[in-house]
Amino acid sequence: EREQLTAVAGAGLSLVELENGVPCYAAAAPRPGRPEVLFAARMHARKRPVAFVDMAKKLLEAGVDAKFTLIGHDEGEGPALRAALRGERHITWEGALSLDEIPARLAAAQVYVLPSVGEPHPMSVLEAMSVGLPVVVTDDCGLAPLVERSGCGIVTAPTVSALVAAVGSILADRTRARAMGERGRRTVHSQFGMREIGDRLMQTYTHVADGHRCAR
Repeated sequence: EREQLTAVAGAGLSLVELENGVPCYAAAAPRPGRPEVLFAARMHARKRPVAFVDMAKKLLEAGVDAKFTLIGHDEGEGPALRAALRGERHITWEGALSLDEIPARLAAAQVYVLPSVGEPHPMSVLEAMSVGLPVVVTDDCGLAPLVERSGCGIVTAPTVSALVAAVGSILADRTRARAMGERGRRTVHSQFGMREIGDRLMQTYTHVADGHRCAR
């Protein structure tokens, strides 16, 4: 968008990047039993739900004791996803949830994984961070620098083997996973909370308005 706006208005255009805000959701609580690895996004080719399933199969084959769940409506990957899930007991696709149901469903999991490529600013990752889940994203995700900088998860190559290694390492150390989740929650609330984003928006509008008044 920045490149397109500059192409139309010229290089002297003054641009301010404003992120999407995230509500302050209730924190995930430690749960006994088998951990759940969650994918909550559209079943679209860019989101790569089948790669999530392939990753889950390899982890289960390696003896990892976890369950893997996909949540979201079908946007073209449904047939391939159903074929990949055939015969699997520990990997399920629950279908779509309403937006109001997503935060509580995220809080019931232990790890959030989004293996998508070419993803500019995935809100599902910020929502997972907001409830305190460690996140796994690929290295071309727009939020990858934030994840690395805050230490709230793992940024990895988009290959299945790299995803397996990342998720496996988080599942193997719950203390580390909990620390990642806490850092993610603090980061989102301090940088992407609705109040913070609203204040930034008001400051931007005030700055522009003051500039117009001075120019008169």
